[in-house]
Amino acid sequence: MFPKIADFGPLEAFGMTVHPILHSYGLLLFGGFILGLWVAARRSHRYRIDSRDIYDLGIWLVLGALVGAKALLILLNPERFLQNPLGFLGAGGVFFGGFLGAAAAAIWFFRARGISVWNGGDLLAPSIALGHCTGRLGCFAAGCCYGTPTEGLTGVTFSDVYANEVTGVPLHTPLHPTQLYEAGVELALFGFLLWLAPRRRFEGQLFVTWLALYSVARFFIEFFRGDPRGSPFDGPLSTSQALGIVLLAAAFAIGSVLRRRTT
Repeated sequence: MFPKIADFGPLEAFGMTVHPILHSYGLLLFGGFILGLWVAARRSHRYRIDSRDIYDLGIWLVLGALVGAKALLILLNPERFLQNPLGFLGAGGVFFGGFLGAAAAAIWFFRARGISVWNGGDLLAPSIALGHCTGRLGCFAAGCCYGTPTEGLTGVTFSDVYANEVTGVPLHTPLHPTQLYEAGVELALFGFLLWLAPRRRFEGQLFVTWLALYSVARFFIEFFRGDPRGSPFDGPLSTSQALGIVLLAAAFAIGSVLRRRTT
């Protein structure tokens, strides 16, 4: 685990003391976003979309993802937010919240530019998988989104005190590397979607395929998660599992409508 790439120590600036740290999580998250955006721009001509539109879309995706991820995080942890609003906002976010926020921003952008929403979604689907894969590697480096204890061969042991202070990851205990499980799933989905792209039968097929397959994979990975994630109405499922069921149903419904419309 390497939560810090560089620690510059306390610095004095304008009468204030700051402690800049380059975190591996933020660096990999940013790198995954840039990589996904670049892949989408490189493939955009196949979808009759100008690559400049994809780069313009990037800023709106960032804003939408940040707002969505933080909003869902606050909704799931209102008491912790009220205790320390600024510190809480400095923490990570919830992926499904970021996804929904970015999706809303993309829909608005595509409509404003006169681009088919489902065609644009197909273009972005492999990039979503690739970017999320890289982001989960950042989670692994930081220690967040950790798994439950295990005695199996896949168990990994974290030992960084700073990561424990920031994320609460248990130290010196073998845990399921749920971050790597999810990164592996997304990398496989990236490859599968690239294979499916020239074979798609209707606009929106790639996007709803990613949404359905990821929702299923996330549902099962959640059983191995050990970090607190909240549970709707104190039920047996985590928030991500409940959202996964809703999004899976939405993917099937949307896919069915789009397929019939094309036929």
